[in-house]
Amino acid sequence: MSAHDITCTEPICIAIIAWSQMDLLDFAGPCEVFLHVNNNAGERLCTMLIAAENQSIPTPEGVIISRDIDMHSLNNQLQSFDVLLCLVAMDFPIQTHQTCRA
Repeated sequence: MSAHDITCTEPICIAIIAWSQMDLLDFAGPCEVFLHVNNNAGERLCTMLIAAENQSIPTPEGVIISRDIDMHSLNNQLQSFDVLLCLVAMDFPIQTHQTCRA
């Protein structure tokens, strides 16, 4: 059985968390994968929402992504999503501090 053999009654609902200066490829890659999956009737098997703190999410490549839902609303509606996708790149800023030994 493949995805093309499935009749989709309710698509899988995916929330993608986006942040300012997120690399466009990190965002676009998963979107391409999920949005091009259809069943044999041509129906999409996934729906997707973009969650972010701000309405506009700038990328280093100059593309502006618009959110569908704010983070507070996402938190209140988590049970309505089947998949929560948090994309983290290797250059994601992480706070660190050093410990000195005497």
